[in-house]
Amino acid sequence: MNETFMKLNRFLLFTLAACLFSCQSDENGNQENKDSLATNTPDTSAKNPVQPKKEEPPFETEYTEVAEKLRSPEKLKELDKYIQPGVGFYVINSGPGAYQEYQHYNSFEGFGGGDGPGPEAVSRFLENVKKSKAEDLKLQYTDLTDIYECNFEKRGTFAVLVTQNLDILSGLYENLQKQIDQEADKAELDKLNDAEGSITTKVIMNIFESKGDKYAETIYFSMVGDNWYITAIDLSECGA
Repeated sequence: MNETFMKLNRFLLFTLAACLFSCQSDENGNQENKDSLATNTPDTSAKNPVQPKKEEPPFETEYTEVAEKLRSPEKLKELDKYIQPGVGFYVINSGPGAYQEYQHYNSFEGFGGGDGPGPEAVSRFLENVKKSKAEDLKLQYTDLTDIYECNFEKRGTFAVLVTQNLDILSGLYENLQKQIDQEADKAELDKLNDAEGSITTKVIMNIFESKGDKYAETIYFSMVGDNWYITAIDLSECGA
């Protein structure tokens, strides 16, 4: 009986020792796993976390490309991607006397080349942009909206938000028809209304001079969907 009791004691001691070893191993294993996770987890408590790169405003990128292409006659055709399909773009310039007139274009190819309507005004505009200082062409922003170009004093190139309905084309067309005592064609009028109705921003280029007098030219941009388009360029040496 004593021998049996001793065997039982040895068995219990062996079992207890095995249990203690197993528990210690499990604890160490869990600690290793915790250490491993802690090593692979990014430190979010850094004092100077990396900030995401701030992207340029999309319109500034588009405008910069337009300005660069306008300065390079050989690259004008590349601006066709800024012409809205089925709409084209319009150029407003001074007509006979105190009147203004407009021309419609479907491409920048040959623009200002002297072989189309209004080539003199276009050629002068392109030449003036080409010889302008880069700092004058750099786009600036203003909180003012619907600025009238003739009353704009500050020198530079400014993006102006258009918040009112414009009639830079439709109003001009109706006035021209009145001068020749004809009624406005509804289809033409609707087309002009649609074009000017899509304009969201105008860029006032108040950087030009003629015989000592300062004047501005204006490019009207439309945003349709996610795309920017040139809808009109006012070369009447002040703005419509």
